[in-house]
Amino acid sequence: MPTKTTMIARKTKIYYSTYALFPANAKEEDLAYASDRLVLYRRTAGAWVAITIHASSGLASAIPTAANLPGGSLYFETDTSILKQVQAGAWVTLISKSVLLSGLIANIPGAANVVDGAIYFPLDDFYINTATAGAWVLSYDESYFTYIDGTLADFQANAATGDLNTSPQNINSNNPAAAANDNLATHYAQVLFNQEVKLNQWRQYGSANNIGDGVWKLQYRDADGAWVDWVLGIATRDTADWSAMTAATEIITKGIRLVDVTVDSSGNSWIAELEVYHD
Repeated sequence: MPTKTTMIARKTKIYYSTYALFPANAKEEDLAYASDRLVLYRRTAGAWVAITIHASSGLASAIPTAANLPGGSLYFETDTSILKQVQAGAWVTLISKSVLLSGLIANIPGAANVVDGAIYFPLDDFYINTATAGAWVLSYDESYFTYIDGTLADFQANAATGDLNTSPQNINSNNPAAAANDNLATHYAQVLFNQEVKLNQWRQYGSANNIGDGVWKLQYRDADGAWVDWVLGIATRDTADWSAMTAATEIITKGIRLVDVTVDSSGNSWIAELEVYHD
């Protein structure tokens, strides 16, 4: 007589919850999806065993704990452009975006949020920034750049700005009849160039309103955007004419600043015009 075989169907349960709420009494081959880990598990030999990996993206600060995820899990940091993978219970960087572009130097990301060697090219400056040990370091070779000799037209292209007492824009207006003046030390007028230029000389047009005992100084904008002293001890000129063109140490810069150091004893330091360019 032939043997009769009857198949008894077994139902596999599928659970959906956070990992901490997985049932401990689940049957073999039951499935459970951990909503907090984004991982699917199967009950095997009395334990929950991952059968998929975690894969997600978000801010670097929101990366999930590697020890809670199966090996091979992936996470893309949207603010650093770094792809990481869980290896031996820890996150390991797989791919990093080595070149970052931004509209302004002010938008440069925190160096601690990118991998060492990442490079940032600001669109409003000419200096390469390289992430090194959690800080941005200027990294460039001047031989890569050709700097033009700054002309008088370059100096007069953009009206001066600043906090001089009266009309800072007049210092580079090409009109000595319209003067600027100031009555408080540390006040300034600054001129920004449209590109990096070389400069090595200056002169001023004075005013009969001066006694001649006030003092100006010239500063230039360095690669970090800081203002650095360039020409010191410039006396307020007490005649309405040009001083001699005066040579100065050659600099490469995108900006010049005229600073009031000592107010002329007339009560105001006057200057009708300033010229700074390369010979």
